[in-house]
Amino acid sequence: MLFSKNSILEKLLYQLKYKGQKQLGTYFVTLLGQELKSSINYQAIDAIIPVPLHRKRGYNQVSLFGKAIAHHLEVPFIENALYRTRNTKKLTKNFYKDREKILENAFYLDLKDSMPKHWLLVDDIITTGATLDFCGRLILENPKNELSIATIGYRI
Repeated sequence: MLFSKNSILEKLLYQLKYKGQKQLGTYFVTLLGQELKSSINYQAIDAIIPVPLHRKRGYNQVSLFGKAIAHHLEVPFIENALYRTRNTKKLTKNFYKDREKILENAFYLDLKDSMPKHWLLVDDIITTGATLDFCGRLILENPKNELSIATIGYRI
C-alpha cells in the first residue's frame, strides 16, 4: 500500500509499530497474505525471514507480520537467522545516505546450514529501502539464493 506523510495509513502504521496495536497488523497481513498467495511471483517462496529489531526494542511487529504471511503462503518462518548486531537509532527522519552509515555492519545472517532458497524478506514499511537493501545483500551473498520482499506499506 502506498501512503504519504500524515495520511490515515501512516497513522495506522504508527499505531502498529510504536503503540503495539497488533490487531492492525492482523488486518494488514490478511489483506497482503491473500494478495501474495494469488500472485504468481510469490508462489515459489520457500521460506520467510523478517527484518529483525534489536532485542532491546522488545515487540517486533515484523515477526507477527512474517508469521502470518508464512501461514497464508504455507511456508516456514525463519525468525532467528537474521540478527541486528547493534541497536541503531530510529531511521524515520534520515535520508538514504545517512541510513547507509547507520546500518553499516548492523546485521548478521546465519544461514550456514540452509540449502539455497527463494526467501521472502518481510518488513513493515519501505521508506528509502536501505534496511531491506542491507538485509537482502546478506541473503544474496549465496548466489544460489533468490530474494523477494514484502512490506505493509511504501512511503511516497
